[in-house]
Amino acid sequence: MERIKVLKSLIVNFPIFWSWGYRITKILTILVDEGQEQKAIEALSTFEKPLVIDEYLKENDIAEMFANNRSQAVFYLLSQKNKRTERILDFLQLAVSTSYVKGNPVSVIPIVITSKAMLLDEREMHFMISIDGDWSNFNLHYREIVPDAKDINSAEILYREVVPPSDDIANIMNLANIMIYLKDRNVDMREQRFMMIRNLISSNENLQAYEGLEELFLYLLEQWIGENAEMVMVCELPCVDNNAYNHLAETLFYTDDYVFMHEILFQKITKSSESQYPINALKMALKNAEILITESKSSVYTTKMNFYREMGMFDRKRMLKFQRSKLSRPGEMDIIDAISL
Repeated sequence: MERIKVLKSLIVNFPIFWSWGYRITKILTILVDEGQEQKAIEALSTFEKPLVIDEYLKENDIAEMFANNRSQAVFYLLSQKNKRTERILDFLQLAVSTSYVKGNPVSVIPIVITSKAMLLDEREMHFMISIDGDWSNFNLHYREIVPDAKDINSAEILYREVVPPSDDIANIMNLANIMIYLKDRNVDMREQRFMMIRNLISSNENLQAYEGLEELFLYLLEQWIGENAEMVMVCELPCVDNNAYNHLAETLFYTDDYVFMHEILFQKITKSSESQYPINALKMALKNAEILITESKSSVYTTKMNFYREMGMFDRKRMLKFQRSKLSRPGEMDIIDAISL
């Protein structure tokens, strides 16, 4: 519930962050359980009638949804992949990457809701958040997460001192979390400021405090395999059968040298640590330790996994690519061999 609360704070308070110079340059995409899509839209909507993009709308009509909109997200329910859905995703990508729609500045957030992770594999412009479970019990009025003007004004200088305006969505998510703290009347301003600094600093993936986080990931991976070994699917590349293809987000793909993992699976494995360490901090630590392999001169952590589907059709999906030999501690069994026992 806390993650949903932070998301709603992000939506409602984003016009404030936008006025301070913060930007979101990726489409915020929320992966939910099947059947929870509409409930998620209703839970995150600021008002009773959500703004939802219909795939048959013309671009001018979609642009109108962004106009004169100050504290309401624009939602898009992604349930299939065709030319119409591609057109809308391209439109939303352009909106977030430029902060403009049809020449007008965009100070609201487009949000994609989906239960089908495989539809997102080739999209680098998504910032994905996976939230399992039932959304129907979440009911939070926007007034409960919008601080008083005097608190917002007193906090702006502190925000700018700790984290300059940027397009790092992790920083902005922390700002959304801080707005919730500001609204809490049981916490005095001194304590609020302490929590602001703690949360803002925790979003900086370059801090020395994050050195050694690769060991935390190896521990979480080992723990996750121990708890889920019988349910984990593995698939040897380059051939991917239909069962593995239909469960991309639940399968470990491997070669003699590498292991490929979907972003959603990485989030599940590291879920217990997310309250302490941003997910990008873990990735940065893994990259620095040469455990996570990325494309040269790329700002993204995923890389393209090439494979052949049944009937010999070539395909590729974006995955997190790990050095197989480094995913196991010295003297311990290889990760794929351990799962395959």
